[in-house]
Amino acid sequence: MTAPVVLDAAARLALFPAMDSLVYLNTGSAGPLLAPVEQIMTDSLRHELHHGRADNASWVAFLDSRTALRDLLGSLVGADGSEIVLTHHTTEGLNIVLWGIDWEPGDRIAITSLEHDAGIAAVQAVAKRHDLIVDVIEVGMGSTDDVLAGLAAGLVNTPRLLLASHVAYATGAVLPIAAMVEAAHAAGTAVLVDGAQAVGAIEVDVAALGADFYSFNGYKWLCGPEGSGGLVVREEWHERLLPSHGGAFGIVGSTLRIDDVHHAEPAPGAARYESGSWFRPQLVGLAAAVEWYRGLVAGGGGAPTVAAMAELAASRLADELGAVIHTPVNDQRSGLVAFTLPGRVASEVSAALEGESIIIRSTPIGHLRVSCAAFTTPDDIAALVAALALPTGS
Repeated sequence: MTAPVVLDAAARLALFPAMDSLVYLNTGSAGPLLAPVEQIMTDSLRHELHHGRADNASWVAFLDSRTALRDLLGSLVGADGSEIVLTHHTTEGLNIVLWGIDWEPGDRIAITSLEHDAGIAAVQAVAKRHDLIVDVIEVGMGSTDDVLAGLAAGLVNTPRLLLASHVAYATGAVLPIAAMVEAAHAAGTAVLVDGAQAVGAIEVDVAALGADFYSFNGYKWLCGPEGSGGLVVREEWHERLLPSHGGAFGIVGSTLRIDDVHHAEPAPGAARYESGSWFRPQLVGLAAAVEWYRGLVAGGGGAPTVAAMAELAASRLADELGAVIHTPVNDQRSGLVAFTLPGRVASEVSAALEGESIIIRSTPIGHLRVSCAAFTTPDDIAALVAALALPTGS
């Protein structure tokens, strides 16, 4: 494994002031905010405070920033900027797709057994509204063999859409999305990927994966502002996926009259799936977060560091504490490491650690989950292991 690029203490603290008082190992829930992100958002807010928001120059700059951000996000995930929808979170992207398909009663939709509550709730809502049949594909802890075996059985029913997480939030498994897409497409099934735990943690190339749709956020592994994210809608779907919400930003021009209501022309590209205006500091904040991450990648960091820290965490937890690691190994490991400690209750352990300023989480299936991010260091892992070895960590 390539040696990880570890931020030195001074550089890390300058980027993440929260690290002054915390061992932060819960980026899978929300990453710590980057100082440059806070600064550019504050500057943007201050400009709005003193100069207003409706002058022509500010409006043009806002429109240009949306286009630039789509291109930036596209370069991050292997998509063209014209295929990017600016969203507020992963869940919004999932809903845009789910509500944009021309469902018929009795159609089937498949989800894996490792999906997040947000995806499950979104699927349940659209299924209830359109009288769809939901097939749950059992994939165990997410190993490649279990996923592909479950998928083969699930695709027999020819669902119209498959929802699958790129990285399972509960186990940290990286699902074999490219192989899943190939099998699904062969069965006539489109694929929507929940990338909430992937972008900023592992390398993502949507074009190489072949997914039809890919939804992600900016506030977890990218350490950007909450309320930010993106959705990839591949170009071949732009004439097939219906906009789930209407609004001035989703059409060409802004002079639509009531007598022209049947003649609104959709905005070009995936921008047609956007509907309303934005909190402008949020957009520049996300752009700053992406630029920070791209700089890490250019320097050899990013995903390799995440993988190395996750491997270190898993090995130390298992070897020194006897932890049972539930995350698949090797090429299926992301930044998440799910584990249990024999005889100890996960929720009690995570609460005790928080009292010691070590932030991890417990999951609904009773596991502890550590998030190893691009800024994680061996010292963070050592602090976690040391705390867990003490009676106060029980």
